[in-house]
Amino acid sequence: TLKINMGTVTVSGADRGVGMEEDILTLGDLLADPLRFVKMAVYTTAIRTSDFAYTMIGKKLGWLDVPIRNYVIWGFFLAACISAVHVKGESPTIGKRDRILFPIIFAGAYMGMLVIFYIAWTKIHSPIIEGLQGRYLTPILPLLLLLLNGKKLSRKWITDKHLLVFVCFLQCVVLVTVFQVIVCR
Repeated sequence: TLKINMGTVTVSGADRGVGMEEDILTLGDLLADPLRFVKMAVYTTAIRTSDFAYTMIGKKLGWLDVPIRNYVIWGFFLAACISAVHVKGESPTIGKRDRILFPIIFAGAYMGMLVIFYIAWTKIHSPIIEGLQGRYLTPILPLLLLLLNGKKLSRKWITDKHLLVFVCFLQCVVLVTVFQVIVCR
């Protein structure tokens, strides 16, 4: 059952677990106390940033319980950051206008996600906004990475072929890890 009014939402039954009822925050709660939302958004961002980074690449993918090693996750981040930097001798492709717009778009999308999870998933007494995982941030990550494509930062020794080999190596490590977990079950 789903009961909705401007004050509370009660979800029970198959939606949240059989026989389990929890009050979650609603749009009415957000409108009544927007400062609470801002505090929770800042607190959530402060304490969950590293978790977002891990879940964006694959430490935990929802209910998938295959532990990907930290060095693999950071290797993928490193490869993504390096790939965003232009090769020395080529001109950067990101202009001044984009350098202003990209962070604004990223922040707007991130705040939109926080609002959605605040009113759809967060319990009334929770100190953080619940439900948001790094995988939801993956589509907007390139907006931040492209900010590395500037005049002052370029790569000379690392070519696209080097990056490709490095990423293929990381993928092999992931495949071996997944295979080990599945075979051992």
